[in-house]
Amino acid sequence: MPAALRIGFGRLPTLDCVRGLALLGMLVMNSPLNSVVAFLHPEQVYPIQVDQAGSYAMIQFFLHLFVDGPFVNLFSFGFGIGVYLMGEHVKREGLDTDRILKRGLWVLFGFGLVHGVVGGLGDLLHVYALLGFSLLYFRSQSVALLLRWIVGLILFVLLVQTLQAIVFPVGPPVLAIRQAKPEDMVRQLVQTWQHTSIRAIMGLQPWGLVMRHRLALEPCLNSYAQQEIMLLLGLVVGKWRLLHRLAELRVQLSLLLLLAFPVSLILKGLACLPIVGVHLLDQRAFDALLFALADFLGTLLLTGIYLLELGLNLPPVPTRFWAWIGNVGQMWLTNYLLQTLLCMLFFYAYGGGLPERLTLLESLLSVVGIYGFQVWFSTWWLSGHPKGPMEALWRNLVYNMGSVDGDSSVSDEHRQNTK
Repeated sequence: MPAALRIGFGRLPTLDCVRGLALLGMLVMNSPLNSVVAFLHPEQVYPIQVDQAGSYAMIQFFLHLFVDGPFVNLFSFGFGIGVYLMGEHVKREGLDTDRILKRGLWVLFGFGLVHGVVGGLGDLLHVYALLGFSLLYFRSQSVALLLRWIVGLILFVLLVQTLQAIVFPVGPPVLAIRQAKPEDMVRQLVQTWQHTSIRAIMGLQPWGLVMRHRLALEPCLNSYAQQEIMLLLGLVVGKWRLLHRLAELRVQLSLLLLLAFPVSLILKGLACLPIVGVHLLDQRAFDALLFALADFLGTLLLTGIYLLELGLNLPPVPTRFWAWIGNVGQMWLTNYLLQTLLCMLFFYAYGGGLPERLTLLESLLSVVGIYGFQVWFSTWWLSGHPKGPMEALWRNLVYNMGSVDGDSSVSDEHRQNTK
């Protein structure tokens, strides 16, 4: 939730900071070593010798508590508000808003499809592009309707998950089979990444992309629902002009922050208990339901907490530290793809092959190094260019085609924020 807005042709510095932090969180959760074991329990990890019992469980608990989920949601929020801002500017210029937005989404979908097949098992670009088409309808709707959709999506997930646990309860034998399947998949992924050629790894990528979508469908479209909710929330913030009213609403937002933070922490902490082997109910189906509901609500609330913290505490004029983070966010598309390239070079067998030699804790240190390089690269690149290389390519494909060839009336800031 940006604390300040530069009117006209300036950028949204706080939105860039939100994106920069989101990229750091996604890098942590999407690093190959972490991503292949993120959906396993510790007792499944130790037998396949992916990590050590001394530190793995507590590190995963911390990551799932504070990082897993909210940072992807931050990125979704930025996407939603970016689409709104661009749409409003293009409309003021008298251009065909829907046509330009559709073209931008299709180009982004193409980028994501190539990225997912070549190297990104957890690609989000094509997901954002597909969900983004819903914004073509919602951007013209009232805030009241958007809020009803947000509440409706939340209730839908809660209701369907509850009914599924009641009508189709899953017993221990089925749960054991479900837990064994991810372990087998992880064995294959680890074996491929650590001991095979680049050709074998590339051949595994399409299968991994399909696997990611299958996992995202469980339980009850949880992941997709959260991302759509955050896209709609971005539209709400834009329509309500909350970017301009943070000083006016500071007391109310601070009170909301104080009330919501402990609730979000309790719910997210509850959802993380299975990581350390804690179960609260004897019937495993309802035990799993409790944790799933807590994770869904806790992740949404914690995302809101992060947005409130950033909106209330980031300085109107970014300090040097936040300017560095903002540079990463300004080049979000370039840096998102660059993360995959760097992880392939350092983690895969044809590169550094680090997963074979690092624990989860040690891999997090390498992730900090990768992000530090992105901070340096973004700052260096933007010192001589107005936008990142992939942002420039996206802009050219969207604005230099069809009836808007050569159009330069749409500001760079809004073109880059349409993600």
